Amino acid sequence: MEAMFERDLEGATEVVLDLGRVHSTRHRDHPARKGSPGRLAAGAVGLGSAVSAAITNHRALGPAEAKVMALGGALLLALAVLAVAALAYHPIGGGRAVVQHDVAGPCLAVAPVAPAATRLTACRRTFMLLRRARILHVARSARPARDPMVKIVSWNLLRLTGASLDDVVRLARREQPDLLLMQEATQRMDALPARLGGFYARVPLPGRIHGLAIWSKAPRPAPRVVALPAGAMVERVAQILDLGTFSIANVHLSHGQMLNRRQLRAVARHLPHEAAVLGDYNLVGPALLSGFQDVGPREPTHRSLSVVPLRIDRCLVRGLRCHEARALPRASSDHRPIAVRLGVDDAVNNT
Repeated sequence: MEAMFERDLEGATEVVLDLGRVHSTRHRDHPARKGSPGRLAAGAVGLGSAVSAAITNHRALGPAEAKVMALGGALLLALAVLAVAALAYHPIGGGRAVVQHDVAGPCLAVAPVAPAATRLTACRRTFMLLRRARILHVARSARPARDPMVKIVSWNLLRLTGASLDDVVRLARREQPDLLLMQEATQRMDALPARLGGFYARVPLPGRIHGLAIWSKAPRPAPRVVALPAGAMVERVAQILDLGTFSIANVHLSHGQMLNRRQLRAVARHLPHEAAVLGDYNLVGPALLSGFQDVGPREPTHRSLSVVPLRIDRCLVRGLRCHEARALPRASSDHRPIAVRLGVDDAVNNT
């Protein structure tokens, strides 16, 4: 009987209860599991079933399935972040990137946990944002580039007793301006195109032998002529030239300090937001023109009665930046020419 009891013990299984877990102390040898096409196919079917359950939300996921989906969601989210980062640094079509935020992340981040309707809405919103960003980028890429800086020289020629045609030609060849604005220009300046080529337009002041003139090395549209508030002796006009990206006004204002400021305000009403007003202001002190900045040279450009130095040849701008402003050496006129380089100020106009 003792031998029978020992045989029963050899075939028995010892069960140990430890922290709610049950395990056997008997060591059993298990044959090594080998992969097979059938086992791989079964795994793929199980994974597909878990993904289908997560997307359609037709049943609750088990602990093992939830863990697999959480790991898969984290992997997809990481791939989305990398894709958006790559798009931000290397946008489609070249140029500046427009996509700067993770717009794909919300769609993928809610995939493992959100209901199907919420996931579909997030994905649709993400797709619309990506498509809008790409369209915006293509539109910005197709936008024409701004014109480069424009060099402008303005000079009061002092009618018949001042600068000659040869003086103006020498100035233009030396400074190579894109635009040359002239005040007190007489009929003899009408020969400039024959000497320099390019575009030329002159308008005399009413009842005077001199007036305003514009020369350009490139073809330009005919400038508009705007009548200004008249003084007791001289009627004044302004030339307004449209350059495409901004406009230029060529002026020779009256000597009265209240009248010339009224004339300046009248010119500003005819200008677009991006504009400049250059010429002989005959103005002492601040111009007091709202929205405009005085960017011309700060040194005197004229001596009243050949004694008092005055800065009356000026350049006021709105929506533009001035890269350079100089008063050029005095020549045969009682005014010094001024030279400026102007361009559209994108930083100001985008605010």
